Amino acid sequence: MSKIVIIVILIVLVLALIFVAFAHNLVRDKVELEHTPLEKKFETVIQEVNAGLLGSGGKTVTFPNDKRHVNLFNDNSPNQIINFLYSTGNLSITYKYKFFQQEMVFERLFKGVRNINIYNQTALAKEFVGEALQRKSEHEHKVLSDIEGFDSKNIDLSGDSENPVNIMAKPYESFTKEQRMSVAVLFYIIGLASHKSDKTITEDVTFRQMLLPLHLKWDECYDFYIRNGEDCALKKLKKLGTSNTTLKSRVLYNAMYMAKGDDFASDSSGFEKLVDCFCRIGFSEDELNNEIEKLGLVAKLLSSM
Repeated sequence: MSKIVIIVILIVLVLALIFVAFAHNLVRDKVELEHTPLEKKFETVIQEVNAGLLGSGGKTVTFPNDKRHVNLFNDNSPNQIINFLYSTGNLSITYKYKFFQQEMVFERLFKGVRNINIYNQTALAKEFVGEALQRKSEHEHKVLSDIEGFDSKNIDLSGDSENPVNIMAKPYESFTKEQRMSVAVLFYIIGLASHKSDKTITEDVTFRQMLLPLHLKWDECYDFYIRNGEDCALKKLKKLGTSNTTLKSRVLYNAMYMAKGDDFASDSSGFEKLVDCFCRIGFSEDELNNEIEKLGLVAKLLSSM
C-alpha cells in the first residue's frame, strides 16, 4: 500500500471521527433542550445580560423550529438585540446595537458550558456585559467622531457605564426642560414637513435615540407642542442664542436627519422647513449654511434631493 493511500485513509478516518463527535454533540444538544429549554438552561446568563444591557426590560423570543436559538429584545430599545445560540456544548452570544443608523456587532463564544453552574453563569454574563458596554461606548464615540465639526473629545466615556445615555445627555445640561421639549418638537415638525407620517416619525429608531439624552418621553413633548404650538418651541430655543455649541452641532445634525424624506426619498420640503425653523431661532441663512458645511452634511443632503 502506497504512502499516498495511507495518508488519504488517515485523513478520512480523522474527518470521520470529527464528524461522529460533532453529530454526537448535536444529538446531546437536542436531548438536553427537549428536557430543559435554552431560556431555562441559561436562565442566569440571560437575566444578567438583560439587566446589564437592557435594564431588565428585555423579553425572550424563542424559535419553535430551532430550539438552539433565543433572542432577547426590548420594545423600548428597538436598536438593541441579543442572540443566544447553544451548539455542541458551546454558547455564542451576539449583541447588535444600532446608533445613528450605524450598527455594531459584538460576539463572544463560550466553550464547554454544557454543565455550567449558576455561579459560573453569573461570571460569564458579567464578563460579556462588561465587554459589550465597552464596545458600545467605543462605537458611540466613533460615530460622533465621524461627524465633521462635532467635538467628541469633550465627552467623558469614563462616566456611568451602567447608563451610557448619560454620556449623550451632557451637552443638554444647560437646557431647561421646556428647551429640551422644544428640541424634540423641532425634530418632529421638520419630520412632518418632509412628508413622514406621525407613526413613521415616532417609531423611527434614530428619532427615539434623539429623545434618550433629553430624558423625556415623547408623549410629554407632544403635549407641550399641542398646548403651546410651534412658535413657542422655537422661541424657547431662540433664548439659547446662535452661539450655543449644542444647538449648532448636535441639534442641527439631528435636524438634518429628520429633514430627509421617508425612507430617505428625495424631498426638499424637509430642508426648507429646517432653514425656516433655524432662521426663526435666530440664525441668518449664511450663518446656517456655514454651520451645515462645517458638519459636512450639505453634500449628502443635496445628493439625495
